[in-house]
Amino acid sequence: KNKMKLLLFPRQRNWTRLASDTVETSRPLPPVADVNAPDLYLPVMSFITFSLLAGFLQGTAGRFDPEYIQATIMWSATLIALEAAAARLACMFLN
Repeated sequence: KNKMKLLLFPRQRNWTRLASDTVETSRPLPPVADVNAPDLYLPVMSFITFSLLAGFLQGTAGRFDPEYIQATIMWSATLIALEAAAARLACMFLN
């Protein structure tokens, strides 16, 4: 609930990560305990929703095939991986 609110209304004052209170190491808290911690829940849910919505639209057009959802997931995952690789290469070259 709080992460969705942060995404919709990003006018937050403090974006720093919370750290554990141990004396030896100061590790950041996990996403369950820290609202600012990155997690993949929302991106994964949007990816699944996109794939199911694409299958639903094919079904309303009368052309539904279960393999279409699989092909959509594989094609989308490939594009995401290529995008991540391109961003990593761009960061590496622009260092």
